[in-house]
Amino acid sequence: MNQQVIIFSDLDGTLLNHKNFSFEEILFFFKKISKKTIIIFNTSKTFSEVKKICSDYSLHNPFIVENGSAVFIPKKLKLILSKKLESQDEYYKLVLGSNLDDLIKFTNLRKCYRFISECSFLHKMNTKKLKESTGLSNSILMNSTKRDFSLPFLWNGTKDLILEFSSFVQNYNFKILKGGRFYHLIGNVDKGKAMVTSLKNLVIIREIVIKKRKAIATVVSERARKKTITKTSGKTKQNSTGVEINLQFVLA
Repeated sequence: MNQQVIIFSDLDGTLLNHKNFSFEEILFFFKKISKKTIIIFNTSKTFSEVKKICSDYSLHNPFIVENGSAVFIPKKLKLILSKKLESQDEYYKLVLGSNLDDLIKFTNLRKCYRFISECSFLHKMNTKKLKESTGLSNSILMNSTKRDFSLPFLWNGTKDLILEFSSFVQNYNFKILKGGRFYHLIGNVDKGKAMVTSLKNLVIIREIVIKKRKAIATVVSERARKKTITKTSGKTKQNSTGVEINLQFVLA
């Protein structure tokens, strides 16, 4: 049985050019290998950012956003899902992390003040500060601030204090990740955990599909045994053309 190849890839500096965030350089190769694989984006970007990329380049790939906080599966893929998922636009959504409201409530706790006072949160910056801190243009900047599961921030305190902050948030089932430019306050998730969850769901999906195909193939095979025998040039052969067409259809 042929095995489905699944590839997980980051976006920034891998599929996207690190300087201008363009997909153009690798697009031809990407679409070529996509015909025989499932490529899942695994990124710190937001849903809005990845959705825009997919729309611009006519891509229909599953993707993981905000450092493992949620998995999105395009409805166009018409997969048999292992369980009922939420919908968001033209995607199914599996949430793994904490929502934004819970994270903001946490930062407002009095116990957090000595840590939070050393943070410059992305969602509190004005446009000028956002541009200076991220290096993004206006067109990209808007979607990057539409966070659903994480709070990026610049750290102004000491190394010892950020380590203490990282330990403190674990008491509330949160965690702090260090990115290229920002730290990220998120739920107890990461890209690796989200990848494992995605694989489990895809394996379940594949098993369901295989079982259904086997069941249909068995029915068709039974029908094949009952097919009439026709004579051709003094020899007999099974009239199985219709059966082969059916098999190709249900097993494709």
